[in-house]
Amino acid sequence: MNSEYIRGDEPALLRLLFLHDQYWKRRSLEVAKEIRLLEKEFGLTPMSRRRLEWTIGEVNEAKEKHEVNRAKRARKMIDAKAVDPREVLDQ
Repeated sequence: MNSEYIRGDEPALLRLLFLHDQYWKRRSLEVAKEIRLLEKEFGLTPMSRRRLEWTIGEVNEAKEKHEVNRAKRARKMIDAKAVDPREVLDQ
């Protein structure tokens, strides 16, 4: 499912990670409620995946497409003989 998320989702996903950490440290019911809400938003429950109309097959296809696009971008960088930005430090 990670291929379905966009960069703009990162702050909320990081918040979810932080909340999980806090829950295991304090075992707070309030924190557990927040976790439950965020998990539903990100398709981390069966019903939320259904609401988002995600299926496992489609997610796998999206992941494969993402990997193909990633490989194409990498190939373009190699073909363009991109300059290593770290070389600036050697000057």
